[in-house]
Amino acid sequence: MRLEDEEDETFFTCSCFLDSHRLLAGTRGGAMKLFNISTGNVVKSWQCHDSELSRIKLMPTTHTRLVTSTPIERDEEVSTKLWDISDISKMMEPLQVFGSIYAANFANHDPDQLLGTSFDKAVIFSVETGKIIRTLPDARGPLQALSIAVWSPCDDLILKDNTLWDPRAPQLLHKFDKFTNYGSGYFNPHSGTDVIINSEIWDLRTFKLVHTCPQFMQAQIQFNRQRQMSKSCKV
Repeated sequence: MRLEDEEDETFFTCSCFLDSHRLLAGTRGGAMKLFNISTGNVVKSWQCHDSELSRIKLMPTTHTRLVTSTPIERDEEVSTKLWDISDISKMMEPLQVFGSIYAANFANHDPDQLLGTSFDKAVIFSVETGKIIRTLPDARGPLQALSIAVWSPCDDLILKDNTLWDPRAPQLLHKFDKFTNYGSGYFNPHSGTDVIINSEIWDLRTFKLVHTCPQFMQAQIQFNRQRQMSKSCKV
């Protein structure tokens, strides 16, 4: 997607639905645009970052907070910004800026917890204060592909690539086998007992391999609100 008669920096790089009538889209030039879905018109535009937006994530509990992130580039500083969108017409400056965080996900149920991912760790931040609640070191070892830390559906577990954490416990809970350096880890919200790591599906109760699905190889997986898989695309 792109806007007509404009430069390459207007290419859309990420998006999320604000509600059933409005869509937020990030651009290659670091801007975020609010669209009216019915008309396709731009309602408002903000300059969020100096470089391309790679992710836009909305707080699932109250829809009053938003995080935007920049991609991993060697020559530019990676950052994630937290925004107050309770009154989107007054959105001007970010509430918090998290340096070296290239992706972030709000907790599914707790509005005060934000899970950020950096190159060598996952970090749980307080949404209210921006302070670090817990740091989870990367236990994968060197030369592994970058991945995004995610919450389990009940927020009681965290998966970063092939490492499983209980945020209440002091040590790593489990490290799953991984047969390639590609692909991230995902909880399966439909079953509640499985994790998907690249093309392998593992049982959380036994930590044993359940199934291998070649279609998941090097894919990004998303689930819709009914907890059904909605998209899988090669990266």
